[in-house]
Amino acid sequence: MERRSANLLPGATGSGPRRFGFGAGSASPLALLLLLLSLCLSLLPACPAAASSLLVSRGGFVMKTPLELQGRDVNAALESLTSTVQQQAELIEQLQATIAALTTRVDAILTPTQVHAYPQSATAAMVYWGFTSTVVTAEPGGATCNAPVDTQYCLFDELSEGQNYTFTVRPSNAAGPGPVSRPSNSVELKKCIPLTLTETSGWGHVVLYPWKSPLCPHLHYYIGETVRLEARPGPLRVEWDTSANVRDEVPRFGLDGMIHSFPATPVTLTVSYAACNPLSFGGTVGGPYADGRGSTAVQPERSLGCPNSQTYVAGEALSVQATPQLGHTFVDWTGFGSGNGTLLSFAMPAATVTLKPVFAPCRALLLDCMPADGGFLSHNLTHSLGCPAGSYVPGAPLSVSAVAAHAGYVFVSWTDGAGTVAAATPVYELPAGMPNAPLTLTARFAAF
Repeated sequence: MERRSANLLPGATGSGPRRFGFGAGSASPLALLLLLLSLCLSLLPACPAAASSLLVSRGGFVMKTPLELQGRDVNAALESLTSTVQQQAELIEQLQATIAALTTRVDAILTPTQVHAYPQSATAAMVYWGFTSTVVTAEPGGATCNAPVDTQYCLFDELSEGQNYTFTVRPSNAAGPGPVSRPSNSVELKKCIPLTLTETSGWGHVVLYPWKSPLCPHLHYYIGETVRLEARPGPLRVEWDTSANVRDEVPRFGLDGMIHSFPATPVTLTVSYAACNPLSFGGTVGGPYADGRGSTAVQPERSLGCPNSQTYVAGEALSVQATPQLGHTFVDWTGFGSGNGTLLSFAMPAATVTLKPVFAPCRALLLDCMPADGGFLSHNLTHSLGCPAGSYVPGAPLSVSAVAAHAGYVFVSWTDGAGTVAAATPVYELPAGMPNAPLTLTARFAAF
């Protein structure tokens, strides 16, 4: 019986190529092929060598069997598979490089580099960026704002006024937080200082420009802001009273006020309205003074804040000066004031005042003597107050006297300019006083 080697395939010996027949007892080529494929599955790298070593000798020469041909096909398939695997490995490496590059780009994209912040009020700022699901942090202080999904802004409404802030943004998603952005632009939350306006009396309203600084509440202003105030009363006067920190900048009285530089402390302004009462120089003066002429001047011209000339608030100290024309004199005041002086001073009452200065013409009185050396003439008044010597206001009480110059003459009568005898006695008292016209009286003497 023929012995077989344990490490050989069935039908092969260790002494050289084994000739396989196709008769009974010889192995089927198909079975050998199946066995080879089975071994190839477990020993894939050895398959090409094993397949190539199978030779079949027949009729005295060696020829390659179909089994050998099938082994070569397997080897080619393996080589093709190896090449494909290598190509796939190279493709995977390329994909990995592409993924790494895309990851870098995504990180760069997902890191907000344009974070914008805008002040909203003295204690609030709005921050904008380009991505959602973000945590925003304010510095200084570290206050945070968690932006809701699909929101690209955050409102910080409890910051400190008068402080400068910057903001950073850190996006996040299901994989976790991303890198922190660069700080935003710096936002200054300016401090808003309040202005308090009160009205104590009267009727009117105040107009402000501006009525507030940007982002500040009503009647709140930035330090250094210029504020114009205009009081609009009815037919009234306005009076400002201010807190000490702007007293030098807002006038005490006046329709308009100006705060040129708003201070760093709160400002209180109180406005009071008072009635502006008129002072007039009216009325009619009849009688002997009807022809009097003169003028008046009052100081001040009006109360500060009153809209019209010669209108005053109650209590305003007034001085009224009466000035007669040349050839006239001041006589008296009628109406509210009285007195014989040309300067009248009083406090304006809370009512309309009407004053009338009385002026009178100064009429000349001429005394003559016939004959010229016949006597001595005299009168009880040299002149009326304010008139030149020998001049009198109409109605001034006058009496004249005549005395003979020597024993050779005797007084005869007083005659007027028309030659009409006015009196036959040396002492003549004009019955109506000085007339409202120049008067000439002549004392007549006769020799005996």
